[in-house]
Amino acid sequence: MSPQPGSAAKVVLVFVAVFFLAIIAIACTFFYEFLQAYKTELNRALFYTLLCFGGLILLAFASATVYGVALLVLHYQSKRLYNLERQQTLQAVCNTNRLFEVTANQIAAGQIYLTEQRTEQGTVRFKSLPRQPKFPLESPLALPEPEPQELKTTLLADISDCQRLLIVGASGTGKTSLLLHIAQDRQQHGDLIILDSNGKKGKWGLYPVIGLGYNHQAIKEELLRLNEVLKSRFDEYAFGDVNEREHPLITIIADEWHIISTEIKDLADLIRPILTQGRKLSMDLIVGSNGATAKSLGLAGEMDLVNNFEAILRLSKVKDNRLVAVDFGEGEVLYQHCGAFHSPLPSHHPTVSVSQEFQNTLNNILNNPVIQDDLIREQKIIAGYHQLKAANAFSLNQLALLVFGKKGGTYTDQLKAVLKANNLSF
Repeated sequence: MSPQPGSAAKVVLVFVAVFFLAIIAIACTFFYEFLQAYKTELNRALFYTLLCFGGLILLAFASATVYGVALLVLHYQSKRLYNLERQQTLQAVCNTNRLFEVTANQIAAGQIYLTEQRTEQGTVRFKSLPRQPKFPLESPLALPEPEPQELKTTLLADISDCQRLLIVGASGTGKTSLLLHIAQDRQQHGDLIILDSNGKKGKWGLYPVIGLGYNHQAIKEELLRLNEVLKSRFDEYAFGDVNEREHPLITIIADEWHIISTEIKDLADLIRPILTQGRKLSMDLIVGSNGATAKSLGLAGEMDLVNNFEAILRLSKVKDNRLVAVDFGEGEVLYQHCGAFHSPLPSHHPTVSVSQEFQNTLNNILNNPVIQDDLIREQKIIAGYHQLKAANAFSLNQLALLVFGKKGGTYTDQLKAVLKANNLSF
């Protein structure tokens, strides 16, 4: 609500307005009498010229009078608003001072005692307050210390059943070490396919790595091959007797994915089927990247594909402590990092020293013609498997024709048993 002028101000404004109007009226009367007195002595053109000129002067004078009165009113209203705001500010300050005065009196009386408080941002010290209360307090006022979040140490066990993992972290936070731990844990359950264009020979133990030496064309070709395998498995799942997750497990582990995504332009088309359909066809995907954005993952414009990851692991480093915040979809859980990876990944069975008696018994078994035939047949199956895979023409029927010269349920069962025993996908 705008402030209204008081009685004295109203009298002053009326007096000023009447004074200026009186001056205008006197000027108009004088000018009119002057023109009437000298009308006969002036010619008509000069008479009307003086009349218009006088009218303009009177109009300008009247406008200036109105403008001056308006400025006076505006100045008064502004001054009233300033005074009103000042009073409100002073009132608020007084109320605050009274609050502090009450608190200070309680502190002085020993009813409230504030000590030095330490927080994550720094230390707050109340230097002007007494160091000790005047009498002991049963419950002194103090800021609660933040409770540290408990770190879980079961990271590998908790993510062992996840078929889609996205590991995000800057350089030095332990992405590769965690991927190596996961690879060691999962290599005993099926085939491992390692995609790493920025790695070094020996980093993944004796497992073959696709893409070493910045060979992104090899990675692209492997992804194309995996899509063909996925299509073949989908046909077996849709039209055959294979149920969900019954195919031999293939785990794809990709490190430095943000580098791969910049070098393979159509990466989204290659990874989409694996990311969306591979779960039920026993084709797991574990990706390590420095970011979780669609662009860094090569999925620009398709951020919804990121939702297919069952868990996102965000790695960080606080001083010398590496932490892993895992989001399973219900909020983040903080884990302790598994630590550096030291033992190499095995890709073959270790050599075992045996007694001479056992060795002789083994030789007798291997020299048995029936067993020799079985071993030769198994070698033929494995060789034929790799031959057909290299030609992108693999199927159980083709492999049966190549090994046995026939196809059928009995031969297919033998092939499946041998391939499954050697952890070969089909």
